[in-house]
Amino acid sequence: MTDGILRPPAGEAPDAPPPVIEFLSLTEDEFVDRFRPVPNHLLATAGFDFGHGGCLFEASGPDLAFIRS
Repeated sequence: MTDGILRPPAGEAPDAPPPVIEFLSLTEDEFVDRFRPVPNHLLATAGFDFGHGGCLFEASGPDLAFIRS
């Protein structure tokens, strides 16, 4: 948890310019090929289904425990 204060990464000068943010545009097929979503076996009604079960996970409870494992 942070205290709400943004600090530069260790070893970086305090006056360094902010990092460059690159925007990527992917089709759904490119996303699946690149990130290989995993079906959520804990929730039959999870969204983002490619025919093998939904691939969305909650950020708490059993879903979070599975993701962390």
